[in-house]
Amino acid sequence: MADGIAKGKTAGTFTGKPGGRAVVTGGAGTAARVVELLGGIYSWGEKRELVPGSNPAHGVETARGEAKDRMLSADELRALGETLGASEAAMPMPTAALRLIALTGLRREEACGLRWSEIDMPGGCLRLETTKTGRSTRPIGKPARDLLQSLPRLSDEWVFPNHGGSGRAELKASIAALFDAAGLKDARSHDLRRTFGSIAADEGYGDATVAELLGHSRRGVTRRHYIRRPDAALIAAADRVSRRIAKAMGAAPDDRAGSGASAGVR
Repeated sequence: MADGIAKGKTAGTFTGKPGGRAVVTGGAGTAARVVELLGGIYSWGEKRELVPGSNPAHGVETARGEAKDRMLSADELRALGETLGASEAAMPMPTAALRLIALTGLRREEACGLRWSEIDMPGGCLRLETTKTGRSTRPIGKPARDLLQSLPRLSDEWVFPNHGGSGRAELKASIAALFDAAGLKDARSHDLRRTFGSIAADEGYGDATVAELLGHSRRGVTRRHYIRRPDAALIAAADRVSRRIAKAMGAAPDDRAGSGASAGVR
């Protein structure tokens, strides 16, 4: 099974929800994750005496694919910004969600699943109830706050609602189409998150600050970091990074209303 997945034998395009489409590529990294998942499921069953015999994933040799390090250059950010500007009228929700990802470093699921109640404008942050690492507080810069304040309330709960307003919108395919339209067919939303972190590091911020900006897991202090308000230094860092990205994408921020930390942004 692992060898077959690694060689791409499971690759294909599959239909799911109405209008939905899943593109499966396979590869070494996917094979390793499938074996790891299967091993975890079997271990869960073993502990509860629900499965016989030894774990079939034990001893299976897998090779991880190379770690992804794709980041967008200044020219690519500009191309993406131009595409978003040209597509805004026809695709207002996907373009806004993708701008939010670029300006905050949010994961796509976090941005598309954002609730109005999670936005803390006075605190300069998002207080996310559910993320990959649990509850999370994310400081956000002025360009991101301005974007959020400009969005229409199409739902009482969701910032990006589905057509009926009963849940979050499924924007994965639309966001991918925007990348493709910008000539960035090898880039996706997580590459913007990686770009945000890289620019933060380039601005001189240390690993701990970058981790706070991106909401990386911090064991034992998740709740403490969720309930507190980000300090001014973190908000200034988010502001500085988001202003630089906004400028690169062709949407120069209004420096008159910004913090002093943005003065050195290139």
